[in-house]
Amino acid sequence: MPLIFRMISSRVRWYKEGFPSWVGPNDIPADPLADLRTQSNALSVWLVDDDKANLDQIAAAIASTRGSIDKLDYLLFDSQVLSESNVKAETSKGTTPDDQVNGWHLDIIEISGLKLVALTRAILTDKYETGRVLPKRIQELVTEAVNSGRIDRERLTKRVRQGIGS
Repeated sequence: MPLIFRMISSRVRWYKEGFPSWVGPNDIPADPLADLRTQSNALSVWLVDDDKANLDQIAAAIASTRGSIDKLDYLLFDSQVLSESNVKAETSKGTTPDDQVNGWHLDIIEISGLKLVALTRAILTDKYETGRVLPKRIQELVTEAVNSGRIDRERLTKRVRQGIGS
């Protein structure tokens, strides 16, 4: 079963060491919800191979859309969580400069407040992982994508182009 990738702003919000003591048994902390910010009641995510073979390529593509070379924090969870939390997902073309990665994009759609909480709860109670790609590695990955022709250098922001050099 494939994994789902979501860029997050802070992996600290995902409580890998357990919830704070004040969180009740049928409750979840609110902080993770901030990383699942929706737009038009949809959540943008990416499909990652079981063996994570395409994880670096997705990270490079997403990092290449940002304002500068910076760390990239992410969340990975089993795609089964989507059906368990009763949310719909549809394939939609991503907007990165890597066309192959764009084909791995999904939108989780028709997300209400209750569905967003259910999705977050399902992620938090399932096996999930958070990760961080450091700026130096982002620089290497984006440079490699440009050099291999997967990403057109001209589609990068000026600061990202400067960050990877010539």
